Amino acid sequence: MYYLFLSTFRDPQWNVRILTRYEGKITSFLEANVPGHVKNAHEIQLRLEFGRLMAIITVGDREFQFNVCSMIESSQ
Repeated sequence: MYYLFLSTFRDPQWNVRILTRYEGKITSFLEANVPGHVKNAHEIQLRLEFGRLMAIITVGDREFQFNVCSMIESSQ
Protein backbone atom coordinates (compact mmCIF):
# COMPACT_ATOMS: atom_id res chain seq x y z
CA MET A 1 0.00 0.00 0.00
CA TYR A 2 1.28 3.48 -0.89
CA TYR A 3 0.28 6.87 0.47
CA LEU A 4 0.66 10.10 -1.46
CA PHE A 5 0.93 13.42 0.36
CA LEU A 6 0.77 16.66 -1.59
CA SER A 7 2.47 19.75 -0.20
CA THR A 8 -0.11 22.26 -1.33
CA PHE A 9 -3.43 23.87 -0.41
CA ARG A 10 -6.61 23.99 -2.45
CA ASP A 11 -7.02 27.73 -2.03
CA PRO A 12 -4.51 29.69 -4.17
CA GLN A 13 -4.69 32.61 -1.69
CA TRP A 14 -3.87 30.47 1.37
CA ASN A 15 -0.83 32.53 2.37
CA VAL A 16 -2.82 35.79 2.42
CA ARG A 17 -5.54 34.18 4.53
CA ILE A 18 -3.05 32.83 7.07
CA LEU A 19 -1.20 36.15 7.38
CA THR A 20 -4.49 38.05 7.76
CA ARG A 21 -5.87 35.63 10.37
CA TYR A 22 -2.74 35.43 12.55
CA GLU A 23 -1.22 38.86 11.90
CA GLY A 24 -1.24 39.95 15.55
CA LYS A 25 0.38 36.77 16.86
CA ILE A 26 3.01 36.72 14.12
CA THR A 27 3.83 40.39 14.72
CA SER A 28 4.29 39.90 18.47
CA PHE A 29 6.52 36.86 17.82
CA LEU A 30 8.66 38.88 15.41
CA GLU A 31 8.98 41.78 17.86
CA ALA A 32 10.32 39.37 20.48
CA ASN A 33 12.58 37.24 18.27
CA VAL A 34 13.79 39.23 15.27
CA PRO A 35 16.22 42.07 15.96
CA GLY A 36 15.44 45.24 14.04
CA HIS A 37 11.89 44.13 13.19
CA VAL A 38 10.20 47.29 14.42
CA LYS A 39 12.69 49.74 12.92
CA ASN A 40 13.12 48.21 9.46
CA ALA A 41 10.77 47.09 6.74
CA HIS A 42 10.44 43.34 6.49
CA GLU A 43 9.08 40.77 4.08
CA ILE A 44 7.31 37.56 5.08
CA GLN A 45 7.07 34.60 2.72
CA LEU A 46 5.18 31.44 3.62
CA ARG A 47 5.94 28.06 2.09
CA LEU A 48 5.44 24.39 2.76
CA GLU A 49 8.65 22.55 3.49
CA PHE A 50 8.49 18.80 4.12
CA GLY A 51 4.86 19.13 5.21
CA ARG A 52 5.52 22.00 7.63
CA LEU A 53 4.42 25.58 7.10
CA MET A 54 7.52 27.76 7.31
CA ALA A 55 7.88 31.55 7.38
CA ILE A 56 10.91 33.18 5.82
CA ILE A 57 11.35 36.70 7.20
CA THR A 58 13.72 39.09 5.44
CA VAL A 59 14.85 42.18 7.35
CA GLY A 60 17.33 44.23 5.36
CA ASP A 61 19.95 41.78 4.16
CA ARG A 62 19.32 39.20 6.91
CA GLU A 63 16.97 36.24 6.61
CA PHE A 64 15.25 34.29 9.39
CA GLN A 65 13.24 31.07 9.11
CA PHE A 66 10.61 29.95 11.62
CA ASN A 67 7.94 27.28 11.88
CA VAL A 68 4.61 29.14 11.61
CA CYS A 69 2.87 26.84 14.13
CA SER A 70 5.48 27.61 16.78
CA MET A 71 5.18 31.34 16.00
CA ILE A 72 1.43 31.24 16.61
CA GLU A 73 1.61 29.02 19.71
CA SER A 74 4.42 30.90 21.46
CA SER A 75 2.64 34.25 21.35
CA GLN A 76 -0.50 33.10 23.19
